[in-house]
Amino acid sequence: MPSDDFNRANETPLASPWLLSTGSGGTANLVSNHVRAAASGPDKFYYYSGAAVSTEQFSQVTIGDSVMDGGPAVRISGVAGVGPSGYWVSCFNSVLNFLVNGSLSSEGAIGKTIADGDTVRLTAEGNELNVYVNGVLTPNSPFFDSSLPLAGQGVGFFYFEPLTGDFIDDFVGGDLGATLAWITA
Repeated sequence: MPSDDFNRANETPLASPWLLSTGSGGTANLVSNHVRAAASGPDKFYYYSGAAVSTEQFSQVTIGDSVMDGGPAVRISGVAGVGPSGYWVSCFNSVLNFLVNGSLSSEGAIGKTIADGDTVRLTAEGNELNVYVNGVLTPNSPFFDSSLPLAGQGVGFFYFEPLTGDFIDDFVGGDLGATLAWITA
């Protein structure tokens, strides 16, 4: 199962196996064993190359600061010159959001406030999206949406802007059906 604890030398920008999705802008860096946005905006989706090939995906990360506009992302894709696409959990306001070719929409509040250090997981199975915080399904899950039905480039994370103390750490993700080990993680 693809994973990355980011415990290695700094990278500017974040390097392989991570790739910036087509249509995304800006970069993220690996700094002191954590991923941090390099600058404010624009929207950045990073995907783990080869982590997911089916539409049934999951992505999980640990959040360093709950006010960051970023979190785990699934079904990441994009169109050059148009914008990125993907579903992600925004820790900033504890909302499940998505972009379709750069156009922002929201599925709504997940029903649980995300705190510093929480582990947040997003799953996509058909049109059903579920959000877990520290292994517990959030009260407003499941969400249903058919805006992004394809696997895209896969799974990873979304990041908008750097704030003092914010970071992403401890990624795990891939095809949902490939293993059920993530349930107990």
